[in-house]
Amino acid sequence: MTSKNIILIPARLESSRLKRKLLLNIADKSILQHTYESSLNSKMSLQTIILVDSIELFKHCKTFTDDVLMTSKKHKNGTERIYEFVKSSETNFNIVNMQADEPFTDHKLIDAIFKELMDGNEIVTAVYKISDNIIDPNRVKVVLDKDDFALYFSRHEIPYNFSKKNKSKKNIHIGVYGYTTNSLNRINSYNDSYLERDENLEQLKFIENGEKIKVVISNNKTIGIDVIQDYELVKKHYEKGKY
Repeated sequence: MTSKNIILIPARLESSRLKRKLLLNIADKSILQHTYESSLNSKMSLQTIILVDSIELFKHCKTFTDDVLMTSKKHKNGTERIYEFVKSSETNFNIVNMQADEPFTDHKLIDAIFKELMDGNEIVTAVYKISDNIIDPNRVKVVLDKDDFALYFSRHEIPYNFSKKNKSKKNIHIGVYGYTTNSLNRINSYNDSYLERDENLEQLKFIENGEKIKVVISNNKTIGIDVIQDYELVKKHYEKGKY
């Protein structure tokens, strides 16, 4: 059965590190509106739907699109919010989960993830490479195998450069995911794992349960807005025409 390519943007009003960040403006548009409009540049997606958890976000989205749905406030993360949408439909989907707080994700990267899903990979994500060590725990590091499947994700510096002579680049996670309907049905059944809890990284639960996560390597760095410094940096880049 042919699967429908769609982009879903799970959006939660409250956020712990930067309050109500999705409603903060960059120029004359909210972060969430920028994310939605960036998604429309995809050449492989048939539709983008924003999945919100509050009436305030719902009303805000209605000012720029009709493709918005209310979902439960009880979900712990975006994957659960997406699964609520998927399980209510009889359609098979290839889904790209765009992070609502990464407003300028490259549409070419989104389409590369769709291609991996269409080629048979059931969970896909992305990284960019950087030469410098990054200590910031908000920038998640990824170790890959020789076929570009994820071995591990961590907020710590991995791999650790023990000899101090190794010049290999680090892989920094980009918080965009691809799922099939089948993979969402599987991962929704998994219990929380100790790795997930320790690192506060949901994708570790998938690996711990034997899932393979294909990783697309992007040529472009994407900034997720987690803290006020990220927000100021993204605004500065936007004002300089870098997006």
